[in-house]
Amino acid sequence: MCIRDRNLSEAIKTREVISQAVGIVMVTSGRTPEGAFQVLASASQRENRKVRDIAAEVVARTVARGTKGDQPG
Repeated sequence: MCIRDRNLSEAIKTREVISQAVGIVMVTSGRTPEGAFQVLASASQRENRKVRDIAAEVVARTVARGTKGDQPG
């Protein structure tokens, strides 16, 4: 795979995870898409981390919470 293809693939993955995180923030906080993205961007600046990393963490935490509730007890 050439560098351009790898970069494009990474950009698509990044966009997907950010979109998922924006949706999660919208549902949990009642914000607009722009407001939800601003929450991620503010966390990125505050923690000096990339937005995609913040987004991935939001998605992973949400998935983890969901799978805990799905297990028979």
